[in-house]
Amino acid sequence: MPNDAEMPGLMVDTPLAERVQTFLRHLRSGGRDLSDDVLASSWWTGNPRFPSLRADFAAWWERLGDFAVVAYESRQPYAATALIVDSSDRHWRCPVVIGADPPHLILGSAVFPSPPGVTAREARPTDAGVLRDIERRTPLVVGDARLFYDRGADYFAGERLMGDVEMFVVERAGVVLGVAGRAFPEVRIGGQVFRALYSHRLRLLPEAQGSGVRGPLNALQMEGGMVAIQRGCVDYGFVAEGNDAALRTIQPERRWKIGAVRLILDTGQVAGVSAGRAAGHADAARLVDLFNDMHSDEELFVPHTVASLTERLQRESSAYSWNNITRSDHAAVGIWPARLGVRREHAGIVTEDVRALVLDYGCDPGAEGDLVTLVRSACASLCAQGITELSLFSSPPARGFREFAALAKRAEPYVVACWSPPGPELERRGVYVDQLYF
Repeated sequence: MPNDAEMPGLMVDTPLAERVQTFLRHLRSGGRDLSDDVLASSWWTGNPRFPSLRADFAAWWERLGDFAVVAYESRQPYAATALIVDSSDRHWRCPVVIGADPPHLILGSAVFPSPPGVTAREARPTDAGVLRDIERRTPLVVGDARLFYDRGADYFAGERLMGDVEMFVVERAGVVLGVAGRAFPEVRIGGQVFRALYSHRLRLLPEAQGSGVRGPLNALQMEGGMVAIQRGCVDYGFVAEGNDAALRTIQPERRWKIGAVRLILDTGQVAGVSAGRAAGHADAARLVDLFNDMHSDEELFVPHTVASLTERLQRESSAYSWNNITRSDHAAVGIWPARLGVRREHAGIVTEDVRALVLDYGCDPGAEGDLVTLVRSACASLCAQGITELSLFSSPPARGFREFAALAKRAEPYVVACWSPPGPELERRGVYVDQLYF
């Protein structure tokens, strides 16, 4: 193999350079010389992969064998990527992320395929059309069902509603092949509020799958993700039961005992009489009480304040704001008429639906019937607009689940994957899902 490329001048004699060389040295040995002392002095033990680093290095060595570094990239002071070529002329990306503070431990390190000509970058507004097409062509496989989504002409509306979000694309020769995003919502786990790292919207065109083009995208995701986790973000997500490919990547210790359930209501079948009135900013305090009372026990729910609810409803007011919330004396429900296209193929039957999403709901204790009345009223209005489905999340122990489940045409259970364990009595309290981030 040829000699390694020289490091860029700005990296030389820096803690980052030293840690990158440490990683490459152990990569070349397959981790055989990775002693406990070196592990403890070089890697951050808070990385969930820390216990399996030796196995990771051995697995990478099996794939790579001998290699040469052909270039280095560094987009920030504490992250760099070594571009390597193995003896079979295959190209790989090796990102290394270190802590900003001494002793500058390695937060994350990995090896990803990197076919020549394939790059990753931040998504742009002009990517909306091609990303919409990628989702329409790339199904989620859940058990025997295949699900295709169409987010409409305003592809990034959901991201604007999330607020704090990043989107990346992978492309080859200027042609976008896939997308991945991460958002940073707040969640409450065991009574403590964390800023979370939530990965979403991962799609790769069918013809690009299995060709290694996801490697640069994964590398870019890992760099930012490890920095976020080191700064205190909790990495969590939801995986559909039946999505075996995704579930195989979730370690058993990450799976909570109680998950969440997406309940799908047929707006035509559930439609009821008109009820309630549109909310306004003057109702903010009452809405906060209703939403908090409904979900206060549920894991992942962060109680609202008037300020936080107002901020949520002002992020993208043309899509979801005060007028999208209907309230009565004892209940309230907020619905985003997202007009999400959903094509479902199952057992030879193909259905095409247009979906709205329940983003906020709550009621006083014992007023679940009032809340159901508002949901049924909303379904009548949605049906008149050509929206055929309404999606709502709950979990079996949560208040209102039984009443909502009785309305649903289909229940779709999800596993919660999170490195942080939930608080006590999860089986009694249940799990909250902010569908805005789903």
